[in-house]
Amino acid sequence: MKRLLIFFLLSSSAFAAPRDYKLYPPIIPHFHAIKVTPLIFPQVNTFCAANLACTVTGAWTFQANNTFTGSNTFNGAGISGNCTIINKIRCVSEGNPQGWAGSDFGAWVNAAIQSLPVAPTGGEIEVGCPSTGNFVYTTTILIDREVHLHATGVGTQGNGGCLFIYNGSGMGIQVYGVGAFGGATGSLLENFSIANTGTGTVGIDIDQGVYGVTLRGVTDQPGTAWSTAFIRVGNTLTGGQVTMTTLDHVWVHGEPHGLVSLRNYGLNILGGSVFDQSGMQFGDATHLTAAAAIFGGVYTGAANTTVMTVLNSQSLNIYGADMEIDGTGYAVDCPSTATACGSITYHGGRVATASFSNQNTYIFDNNHGGTSWDIRNVITLGLGAGTFIFRNQAAVPQIVLLVGLITDTTGPTDTNAYTNVISYGHNFGGTLLPTSHWKGSQQCDGVVASGGCLWTLNDTAGVRTTILRSPDTVNNGQVGTTSGSQFELIAGGNIHQRINSTDLTTQFFGAPVPNVAGTIDLGTTLLPFGNLWLGTAATNNFKFAPAATAAARTINIPDPTLTTTLGLSYNATIGYYVSKKGTAGCTTAASIGGICATPITVTWGVTLPNTNYSVVCTPVGAPTSTPSNPYAITKSATTVTVNYFAIQAVAASWPAIDCMAILD
Repeated sequence: MKRLLIFFLLSSSAFAAPRDYKLYPPIIPHFHAIKVTPLIFPQVNTFCAANLACTVTGAWTFQANNTFTGSNTFNGAGISGNCTIINKIRCVSEGNPQGWAGSDFGAWVNAAIQSLPVAPTGGEIEVGCPSTGNFVYTTTILIDREVHLHATGVGTQGNGGCLFIYNGSGMGIQVYGVGAFGGATGSLLENFSIANTGTGTVGIDIDQGVYGVTLRGVTDQPGTAWSTAFIRVGNTLTGGQVTMTTLDHVWVHGEPHGLVSLRNYGLNILGGSVFDQSGMQFGDATHLTAAAAIFGGVYTGAANTTVMTVLNSQSLNIYGADMEIDGTGYAVDCPSTATACGSITYHGGRVATASFSNQNTYIFDNNHGGTSWDIRNVITLGLGAGTFIFRNQAAVPQIVLLVGLITDTTGPTDTNAYTNVISYGHNFGGTLLPTSHWKGSQQCDGVVASGGCLWTLNDTAGVRTTILRSPDTVNNGQVGTTSGSQFELIAGGNIHQRINSTDLTTQFFGAPVPNVAGTIDLGTTLLPFGNLWLGTAATNNFKFAPAATAAARTINIPDPTLTTTLGLSYNATIGYYVSKKGTAGCTTAASIGGICATPITVTWGVTLPNTNYSVVCTPVGAPTSTPSNPYAITKSATTVTVNYFAIQAVAASWPAIDCMAILD
């Protein structure tokens, strides 16, 4: 630069006018080192714009209310804070941080259910178990659409999840089949316990034609019993019958009515369920349970209560169940109050009383006509002597099959368990059963020489054999249906009884005797026998014919103390007599023919039916002077007045007199 400037000046001076120029040296600034620090602004995490892929890394904290839409994936150890709504999931937790409407847990759950989508309806309600392990509420939980209600965490019941404590006066949970969104069809309730601390009627009510509801891992917390039932299915006629309800690993304890199944079709109780000292009812007078099935599980009855009572059912099928009964209760009972019991099946499993102090009289009891029982491959333990596997009390015959039953050494020992049972299909193979059982099915075991049907009845030890046969080739075993039909009872090759249809008589080939002396009457108060025929010939015999009586009479036969002959009266009517001994005599006047001023009154020991009787009186003891024989003056139903007179003019008397009256 400096050289260029000098050159320019010199060049210019050759052509310009002469001037004086003064040159100065250039000004050079001082050098300064400056350090520049870049500006740093605080980082702000901002999600990507809509419609763009967004990846968020690092630690993030979401506060207040945040809404996530679309498809979101959350990785890492988890999300802290309180869930409210994630797609079709609604959360309810301790303290209600979600802000659901209502004042208690039941109301919060209801509000969460009502917020679920309408189309498609339903969703999931996730209950976070609180730190106390339980929720207390009085508002009934209402499920009117498809809901998966489940609890997380572990409540006070342990494997029962959170504990829902109902302190109201109605129902703990209601599951409806009719509603604005098609009902609660397909709902699943699982992993929680429920307890009644108020005056609750029903723990879980499933009603109004709902289809496919499942209870899984639901526990009835022991405490105050529900007054109607812990689980009730199909209580009303609204919406049709409830269909395909499933109880899976449901635990019930100490409920008089653990399950009441009413208008219900296709009930299934799966293995792992326990009804401990809790009764189960199937149907009632107006509600029918059909196609109920129980697969495994444990079912016990409280003292002197029945485990399963069938009141109105088409079919109850039990497979591989374990039952314990106590006292006078039954394992399964079809009582006389039932409307219909249909078909009852019990295959496999066990019935025992080993853990109880009492021992039952019967295991299975039927008191309703037209019921079919099929009991197979069941082991019975600890039932004790005199305990029977099955009893039928119904007048109408039943269809009963008892196959492959096993008892312990103290098992049943009596045949009364089979009263009125008309059909068997046995294959016992040496198991211990009541004293007698059918060797084969209801079909003939063989054919006798006359062409009739033959049945064989054996005891379990094979010692005693009884044969039933009908000589009639057309009516095998049917008594009195056609002329000449007979039914014989044979034991040890000898005929003991023969029943004839022609004259409706029963012939005895041996003496009919009671099993214990002096314990069985001939006839009863309501069904007395008529005439009694005794004799040694077919025509010349005695006929004892009682007259019609106005009331029940008891005729006592005293002990004569020696062998005697019974006296009979030829009187055409009564012929009874009564006597009175030792009535004190009286003293006559001291004149010939003088009588006692006060006659003798003889009082009979009973009240006679009338005064139509004859009196005979005889004196007793040595007389004073010479009295006459006593004679009757007046008669009544209770007394007779007697007197006598002096034969000489001296007062006379008898010490006592005996009198007897014979009714004509």
